[in-house]
Amino acid sequence: MWLVKKSRTTLIVVRFFYIAWCKIEVKTMQLHYENTIENYFKNKRKMLGKEGVSEKSLSGQPTFMDLKIMEFWSRFMRYYPDGDCRVFCDKYITDECVATFLDRVYEARERIELPTGITTEIENKWYKAKDLLEEFHKSRRIIFAKHFLSFVAHWGDGDVYTRLLLSRSIQECSANWLAGGCDESDVSMQRAFELKRLFHLSDEALDLVLYLWLRDHHNMFFKVEKISKMFDYFDPSERGSFRRISLIAGLEPETLHELCSKESALIKFQLVRMEETNRNADLKIKRRELYLASEVSDFLSGFSDISRIMDLKTAPKPCVGYAQIVKTNPQAFFVLQMLKTHQKGSPLNILFYGREGTGKTELAKALAQELNVPMLAVGMGDESMDKESLLQTRLRSMLLADWECERCGGIILMDEADLVLNQAEKGLLNIIFENLKTPVIWITNNIACIENSTRRRFDYSLEFFTFSNKERVAIWQSVLKAQQAESILCNDEIENIAKEIPVMAGSITLAVRQAQRMQAADFSPLNVVREIASSHAKLLGISMGSQKAKEFEYNMECVRISSGDIKNIDYVIPMLKNFDAQWRSSTLNGRRENLNIFLYGPPGTGKSAYAKHIAQDILGRDLLVKRASDILGGIVGDTERNIREMFREAEQSDAILFIDEADSFFENRGNAKNHWEVTLVNEFICQMDSFNGMLIAATNYENVLDWAIRRRFQLKLAFDYMDSKQVSKTWTSFFGDKCPREVLACDNVSISDFQNVRRKLVYVPADLRTRELIMQNMLEEIANKDDHQGRRLGL
Repeated sequence: MWLVKKSRTTLIVVRFFYIAWCKIEVKTMQLHYENTIENYFKNKRKMLGKEGVSEKSLSGQPTFMDLKIMEFWSRFMRYYPDGDCRVFCDKYITDECVATFLDRVYEARERIELPTGITTEIENKWYKAKDLLEEFHKSRRIIFAKHFLSFVAHWGDGDVYTRLLLSRSIQECSANWLAGGCDESDVSMQRAFELKRLFHLSDEALDLVLYLWLRDHHNMFFKVEKISKMFDYFDPSERGSFRRISLIAGLEPETLHELCSKESALIKFQLVRMEETNRNADLKIKRRELYLASEVSDFLSGFSDISRIMDLKTAPKPCVGYAQIVKTNPQAFFVLQMLKTHQKGSPLNILFYGREGTGKTELAKALAQELNVPMLAVGMGDESMDKESLLQTRLRSMLLADWECERCGGIILMDEADLVLNQAEKGLLNIIFENLKTPVIWITNNIACIENSTRRRFDYSLEFFTFSNKERVAIWQSVLKAQQAESILCNDEIENIAKEIPVMAGSITLAVRQAQRMQAADFSPLNVVREIASSHAKLLGISMGSQKAKEFEYNMECVRISSGDIKNIDYVIPMLKNFDAQWRSSTLNGRRENLNIFLYGPPGTGKSAYAKHIAQDILGRDLLVKRASDILGGIVGDTERNIREMFREAEQSDAILFIDEADSFFENRGNAKNHWEVTLVNEFICQMDSFNGMLIAATNYENVLDWAIRRRFQLKLAFDYMDSKQVSKTWTSFFGDKCPREVLACDNVSISDFQNVRRKLVYVPADLRTRELIMQNMLEEIANKDDHQGRRLGL
């Protein structure tokens, strides 16, 4: 085979047999080995060894990257012996292989054409190619061999036979390097097999990844010198084409197409992508090329960690158990049954949404624990990544979790799913929804931007609301029990902290653990818990509640209810108590009971105090107070959500809902200038109709209320200023003396006037706090009052 004559006919024959031989070798090389780090390059050496290359280890140990590049060079030179191999000769070829090449050329020197037009200088003497060959044969000095090699490799000189000999030497050199392998601790090798393990890649899939990783490496620049016509045309820019990959990576076309199918791990996890590129800008010829995801390339090169490719871990155990959660969230039981009856291999997408810190993630983890199945949580990826790369990483991680759970069982947790649900291309998102074979619990704080086409893909959705004080107490008790720290706080302390600091399970757990650690340092557990929990509340922007107030004292004789829709208020208290009894029984009989009370009148006439009196003194219930700052949101949809949460919180905690400054929300829709003002009132009406409990609303502006809301209040009480008898009794109650005639003559005195004056003078010494001083301050307080008594001015 190596005897070549110069005739064109002979060249054609040689070309035919050479290409046929190469194709046979490719078929022979398609042996499937189970590659591991220990045997990887031994198997690669065996594949290349099918060419008949003798095995001979060389000294030194190259990197994993260099060995893969040499493997690719070996195949390139087999198919294109006239290829420009100067990079390989400069970087990888050994002196031993160069000497072997020169010996073979010397043996065939009578049958080949050596270049004659080029000379080189060695030690002040000029040599032609033939001279270099002779000098090396005589002296065995490698310097002559290297200069001869440069004529053939660098300058492209030499006939077909010379190029075939050089190709053979390069293949042998590569095989010998591969026989020695590389250090198993090589970073790139470790990372390559980490990819193989994580994504269950076949040996062929890993070879494709490694080729695409190195395809643009400066030591992988393949091109062909046009010194003969015996080999196919070679386009150096087609680095990612199927044909080039098949030849250089040693993958059969059928195998390569399987690796690029939709079911392939490379495509499924978007490790490899296929793009169309212009082969010729003028002719607009398009071709398909394969590319490796940039984050995979960065990982193999050691520029980033695995979190840029996938971020997946087993979710930690919940801080609050399922049994505790289901007491306050009965819908959790429904979700549990859906997961229990899920048919394996089919999609099940469940959405948890609502305000942050309301226990969405905690419920998801508790469900997995209750089912005794693993939960794989999709992480957030590397924060330094751009949105598109981060999105790809999260989707890739979810698909990998689906693959793992399909084999071993489990549930997927996609927390903080806003980016995926809002940014992912809708077609891709729908495909993912339909093809997942594992239950996925998606968690997001805001669904406002999620399109309806995506929303309807969920099999079930569960909205989460702010926890009531009763629910927070239950969480505190559950965390203390789980941490075996029930003795550090008593029930009263738990109730006060739960009301004062409305943090969630995560913050509670941190606070309890820190209190346990600091007990040895003589810190009070109560003080530590309060300090840690309050710092978390401030950090998370959670509004703090007030500490337990002193017992409220209320005197009905100081309040004047002058008018309204009733003439006799004697039956109000019995009415409230009768409703309360039916309200308490509604939890058993399933009925929904509601009583809406509307309080209106001038400021300071005791409306808010009356609401507290009803809750604390008459019915013995908690009073959930909401004002404009608690309800109005800065983003469209936030206010409506706050309204829903407000009613739900009152219902869950069996508290009376008190809305102060109700005119901020109940204004007549006919006067609305913005669409959101109408939707706000509409939301209030819907919630009032379905509310199971007592609602008390107070306002100074009666006439601005929307009529539809106004008629939904079964009880309307009008508050007015005190009459002279009430003023006299109240003065005596507050200041212990007879009320001055000047104060009795005023017709706009309210209970708040007495309270304000007492607060002003509380620190005035008793001997200076005279009747005249009190009267003077009282008259000033009355004189400074709004003459319009709460009415709005017109233009």
